[in-house]
Amino acid sequence: SGAATNLYVHFMPWFGQSNHLNVGYSSQDTTEIKKQVDDMMTRGIDGVVIDWYGPNFTFEDTSTQLMMKEAATRTGFVFAVMEDVGALNQCGQTVGCDVTQNLINDLNYANSTYFFSPAYMTLAGRPVVFFFNVDQYTIDWTRVRAGVNGNPVFIFAGTGGFTHAQSDGAFSWIAPNASNPDDEGTSYLDSFYTTAQSSGGYVFGSAYAGFNNSLAPWLGSNPAKIMKQHCGQTWMDSLAVSGKHYSSSNQLQ
Repeated sequence: SGAATNLYVHFMPWFGQSNHLNVGYSSQDTTEIKKQVDDMMTRGIDGVVIDWYGPNFTFEDTSTQLMMKEAATRTGFVFAVMEDVGALNQCGQTVGCDVTQNLINDLNYANSTYFFSPAYMTLAGRPVVFFFNVDQYTIDWTRVRAGVNGNPVFIFAGTGGFTHAQSDGAFSWIAPNASNPDDEGTSYLDSFYTTAQSSGGYVFGSAYAGFNNSLAPWLGSNPAKIMKQHCGQTWMDSLAVSGKHYSSSNQLQ
């Protein structure tokens, strides 16, 4: 009650390609993007964090540019990019390729392509960039900070994100329990918020309806990760955890 917290949706820009599930629309359909933003805004959503793979993934990058254009036509709706580890895989798996420079190049492209937009998410006037699983590779974060233009805010995943090199803050994610699909992950969220309270960094919490990647084409022989929806209760319970740590007088950013 009394929350003034901004609410963001994690946006997947890849639908419509043959290597993803056919969900009945293309992420490059401008009419679909407009309808999605219309729908999000009616639900009180303030923006999207886009799962981004850098400029070499042209389909996803084009979808991101279309979302940028749509967001710029709205009042009070923003977007930001999240560098996904997928953007670095080719370099990371190539002998002699400089993953740190790959990341720097991606973010400088984001600076010239996205950060200038009036709809780009900012904190204290600085553009915000999120990172997802990029630490699967060895990255020189001091070099990244020095080499990236635009002075972006760096937001890393999980409780450890608060103490990550060059971190400005962290976001919580979803933690399916492989041995118990009834586990809603609330203990993970409790731990994240407890750490966040004393971190001094920017805090992005999370809530989710559940999780099930059993149909993901890239799953292969890996076991599926499942968190049951419990008829909407998982959504309500995960959202409610933030209320144990924040209040109208102590707002979650």
